[in-house]
Amino acid sequence: SMERVMDAAKKAKCHDFIMSLPDGYQTIIMIAHRLKTVRHADQIFVIDNGRIAQKGTHDELMKQEGIYKNFVEGRQEAASWKISASAQA
Repeated sequence: SMERVMDAAKKAKCHDFIMSLPDGYQTIIMIAHRLKTVRHADQIFVIDNGRIAQKGTHDELMKQEGIYKNFVEGRQEAASWKISASAQA
């Protein structure tokens, strides 16, 4: 419930910050490393060494050379990897 979300935010000392955002708790903020989690976000910010290196939607970022595109392509390549064991006689 929203009450539980707000209680957790207060315990994490985030409530005041969240309330200062333009849409309060309705603002789309997530911190993630999983592509599936952020792929459909309205705006993605790629952080590198504490600074914003790139920002945009998934489609916009995929059209740019950079960290995000490299990450996505690396994940796609890794997903196709297969481990096979060969038997020795």
